[in-house]
Amino acid sequence: MNTRIVVLGGGTGTSTVLRGLKKIEGVQLTAIVSVADNGGSSGLKRKDHNVLPPGDLCQCLRALSRLAPDLLDLFAYRFHTGREQGDTLGNLLLTASEEKFGDVCTSMKRLHELFQVEGHVIPVSYTAQDLCALLEDGTVLEGEDEIDRPSRTSRIPIERCFLDPAIEACVEAIEAINAADVLILGPGDLFTSTVPVLLTSGVREAIIRSKAKLLYIMNLMTHHRQTSLYTAGDHLRKVTHYVGRRFDRVLINTAPFPDEAIARYAVTKEQPVVDDLPQRCDIVRADLLSIFIQEPVAGDVVRRSLVRHDSNKLAEAILTAIQ
Repeated sequence: MNTRIVVLGGGTGTSTVLRGLKKIEGVQLTAIVSVADNGGSSGLKRKDHNVLPPGDLCQCLRALSRLAPDLLDLFAYRFHTGREQGDTLGNLLLTASEEKFGDVCTSMKRLHELFQVEGHVIPVSYTAQDLCALLEDGTVLEGEDEIDRPSRTSRIPIERCFLDPAIEACVEAIEAINAADVLILGPGDLFTSTVPVLLTSGVREAIIRSKAKLLYIMNLMTHHRQTSLYTAGDHLRKVTHYVGRRFDRVLINTAPFPDEAIARYAVTKEQPVVDDLPQRCDIVRADLLSIFIQEPVAGDVVRRSLVRHDSNKLAEAILTAIQ
């Protein structure tokens, strides 16, 4: 019998986990993906075409695809001139699919066929989410893009995030959680990738009810606008608050970071997440780091992570953790 693993979140982190796990026999994968993005190419497609933000969904479809690598690279191609500047071919394709078929459910079904997906990619809701952040001084930031907007000065810390209006999770997402043997959160920006999924009505309750093992993959770096100076313990306390139950396993990287990467992150006041977690059997420490530094892509207006988890190392650590 296949082990049913559900990965919840968005962004590059979720797709990294999926790419590693899809190589493992006896694993049935489902991604439940955030639809709160309103910045960059995804935000423009959401605004101009009234569709779900396509970027994170496309990353997960590519991660679980059986297509040849050169075709998958084509879907990731980002235009850097002309009217399509900043758009990826995949984002344009997902936007066209939702417009053509008229509803998200049919569109996602056909996209699974087109990408030859092995597993399932499910938007957490069929309605795009509007994410808000309440800062400790009472200021409210509206929209993921505003929460994530670069700033040359320090910002008041985030007190909490919420959706306005509240959005119900789709039935397929709740059913996937109910059927899961393992639930995985992270890695990914805490307040704009992981938390929006947990804020969707019905998700937190389903996770609390679930008897599945619950794993959290710790982020590698702090985030200046979201988690400045957060330690591993700070991350864990925050995500535990939103998820509503204790994690069975927490995976954290032990490998040192390249000096070049640390220096480049320091410019934006970001640093490796300090491991201040206790020495316990539920805290799994391992080398999870990719050896490659990810350079910016021409035409991409969104700042991406320079250092990332290694998908194969993650998969191995996850399998060890759930045994």
